[in-house]
Amino acid sequence: MRIYIGLLISLLLIMNSCKDNTKELQENQIRLQEHNDSVFKVLNEKWNFRMPAVSSAVSEEIKDWKQWSEFSDELKFKPVSSIVAFQKKTEKLNSILSALPGSLPTEFEQPEIRARFTVLINTFNFIDMYLRIDPVPIKEIDVLLPQVNKQITSISQKMDEIMTKKSIPKEMGEEEMLRALDTIRHANPMLQTSQLSQTHPSLRMKPVPLADPAIQKRLQQQSKAILKSDSSSSDTK
Repeated sequence: MRIYIGLLISLLLIMNSCKDNTKELQENQIRLQEHNDSVFKVLNEKWNFRMPAVSSAVSEEIKDWKQWSEFSDELKFKPVSSIVAFQKKTEKLNSILSALPGSLPTEFEQPEIRARFTVLINTFNFIDMYLRIDPVPIKEIDVLLPQVNKQITSISQKMDEIMTKKSIPKEMGEEEMLRALDTIRHANPMLQTSQLSQTHPSLRMKPVPLADPAIQKRLQQQSKAILKSDSSSSDTK
């Protein structure tokens, strides 16, 4: 009789334990669902990416840049169904982004452009990584999403700046001065310039008239920078 009573008590304890475990599991599932709902809400609110308008010169330069067009088109469509949909979208954008630095148009093959793309790629890499963590760290996602538009705008503005500088005609005398500075940079000014001046007075460098004092100041700064660079190179050697 005691044996039966002991078995009955054990059975009741096991059943009660199972009920507790089931209740705890259900509570955990409810908390996880509430968290995921919050994550989805943040994604839905903050995932509003856009491509800024660019100048006609930039538009002409990037019109045949297929990778950029593909990225722009993909960015326009926002996932609406679930966190998994955002994961897939991020993965696809990452794949497209990774090809952009290697396909830059000639005018934009510059360190400033590449650096900006690196920052944007890293941002999407972090978004992709956080979306795959369970549970998703909502604070990190909330911080990263607004950065995307800022970084894309930074890239577009730099493109505009490059094309604007290209379109500005050089002031009178600037081209000659730049060629002279380039010659100085690749020569020994203490030897060659002195010898040429002594043996060929007609070859002595004469000041080039500049229409704009600002251009003159800029060229003087460039000259100082070049001479400083050459001095540093000589010290290193």
